[in-house]
Amino acid sequence: MHINMENADESNKKEADKFNRLVMKNKTSGKYWYYGLEGRWWWGMTEEQARQKIESVQVSRHKIAIASMIRDEEYNGNLKIFLECCEKLEQYHKDIVYIFIEGDSSDNTYNVLEEWLKPRKDYILKKIDRKKPCFPKDKSSGRTIYFAELRNMLIDLAFTIPDITEVLMIDANYRWKGDLISSLIDINADIVAPLVVMHRDERKKYLFYDVWAFRKDGKQFSHWYPYIKGLESGKPIRIDSAGGGYLIKRKVLEAGVRYNGDKDCEHVGFCRKARKKGFTIKINPKVYIRKSEFK
Repeated sequence: MHINMENADESNKKEADKFNRLVMKNKTSGKYWYYGLEGRWWWGMTEEQARQKIESVQVSRHKIAIASMIRDEEYNGNLKIFLECCEKLEQYHKDIVYIFIEGDSSDNTYNVLEEWLKPRKDYILKKIDRKKPCFPKDKSSGRTIYFAELRNMLIDLAFTIPDITEVLMIDANYRWKGDLISSLIDINADIVAPLVVMHRDERKKYLFYDVWAFRKDGKQFSHWYPYIKGLESGKPIRIDSAGGGYLIKRKVLEAGVRYNGDKDCEHVGFCRKARKKGFTIKINPKVYIRKSEFK
């Protein structure tokens, strides 16, 4: 992506002047300093923190798609938590594109997504109802083939936006803290995953959740820490496959890597194809996403 730094500097100066005028006007009229400030990126910041963010030249070098297939996540509270996590990412990344597919929900999931996305400039929301019953959490090919099809649709939708550089493929029943995207981008790999965990065990260690999808050297991860040999070092390591949520570089998708769930977990098939084409897959053990539990 070509970035004009001179134009970016000028744009930042204009934004800083605009911010200072707004704050001065608010203080003069007795209002809160942030009154009338556009967007939500400044929530939780002090006035000085907001000023520093605007005055620093922060040209986005990444337009990142957050891609999710979503069903019946409103009634249990998972969707609310997921969207709050996405909002926090907006504090760090201005160019996030949301690509959501919702279908067959029996609750208010679609309407919540529609309302939440309205104030955002870049998003795609697709409703695909096929009257499919909820799949049991098993390893049936019917389930994995269907999920693979929806994930490939998400990839196709991402390709309609030419300047997307990464896709965060993540389901809406996960939660996380902080800047998940940067913690994955910073790792030198083509596909990067965090730890995917549940609650803590009696040793106060998180139990690993997605032991079917995560594999290394042909072996599935264990529920119990350190999950797989090599993770106890605390450093990123290569793995065979990931699941739950992971960042994919655009070049992986441009090489034709797609999901296929006819013989295994769709994530495993996707990662297998990526490795065959020479792409690297790593896990960052210093960051995790957590499976939301039903309320």
